[in-house]
Amino acid sequence: MLATIKISPTFKDYFSELEYKVAVESYYDIEFYLRSMHKRFGDYIAQIKSGESQEGFAYLDENLEVIDPQSFPLKKIKDGDTIYVAPVVCGGGGKKGFLYAAIAVALIVATGPGGMGYGA
Repeated sequence: MLATIKISPTFKDYFSELEYKVAVESYYDIEFYLRSMHKRFGDYIAQIKSGESQEGFAYLDENLEVIDPQSFPLKKIKDGDTIYVAPVVCGGGGKKGFLYAAIAVALIVATGPGGMGYGA
C-alpha cells in the first residue's frame, strides 16, 4: 500500500525531505524503511535501542493518535494512509511511556501549516 510518511521537523537533520510516499503494509515495514533508506535516522534508532539515547520517537495516525507498538501486528496500513513520525521527549515503557507522546503531538500541531500540522 502506498502511504505518506510525514517526518517531524525536529528530525530534519536526519532526512533530506520531511515527507515521503512509500509502499508499506505494516508499521514494521516503516521502521525497516526508515533504517535502510535513511542512514542517519537508522543510526539514531540504533542509539535508542542500545540505550545510548534517552530520546525516542512514535508513529501517529491521521488523527494524531499514537500507534502503540503492541498493536503493530494488528494494525494494517491502507492505501493513502498518512503516518507521522514524531519525537517522544521522555521515555518509559508500557502504557505510561506513551503518555509522554502527548508532547510529540503538541510539537506536531504547533508546527502548523509549515510543518506537519493539519494544514500540511
